[in-house]
Order: sequence, then C-alpha cells, then structure tokens
Amino acid sequence: MVTPDLLKNFARLYNLQTVYRDGFGQVRAAPPEAIIAVLKSLDAPVKSSDDLPSALRERRQNLSPRQKENTKSFSKPASCKRASAAMSRAGASVPARSKE
Repeated sequence: MVTPDLLKNFARLYNLQTVYRDGFGQVRAAPPEAIIAVLKSLDAPVKSSDDLPSALRERRQNLSPRQKENTKSFSKPASCKRASAAMSRAGASVPARSKE
C-alpha cells in the first residue's frame, strides 16, 4: 500500500503535479495508479508502489543540492490564505483543498 505522502513526494521530485482543478474548478487528486504510470513513462525507477521507498532514496541522492531545495514541501502562501478567508467572510464559496 502506497502512502499518499510518499507517492506525492516522489512525484514532486519529477515535477509531476498530483492535484489539479477540473473544468468546474473542483480540486481533484490523480489516482495513485495513474501517478505511477506517468512516473514510469518518465523513466522513474519504479514498477509498482513497492518500489517507491528505494526509488525515492535513489532520486534524492542523484539530485543536486539546488534541485533538492526546489522540491521541498511548502505550505499555502499567506496571500492565498488571506484571500480564501476574505472570500469566506464575503459568503463566496471557496473550493475545498485536497490533502494531496
């Protein structure tokens, strides 16, 4: 079983977006199977979810320090948080964020 964080972190190392907005503006998370298939097509050393821990270690070791810096986790920018709060106070609907 793939943990969502492990898969998300590995996908991030390949600049792969795992969450997107659909045509109606709803936030959607790509299914794990689809993410793994795309990673395979990008020549990631992964054949199944079982390969993720070792593939993640290998990819991190092969990245330069600057590339590692660009792939660190980040939170929602403060300006987005303020905008979401303002929209909520105004009664506008704010799309829910996925945990991915």
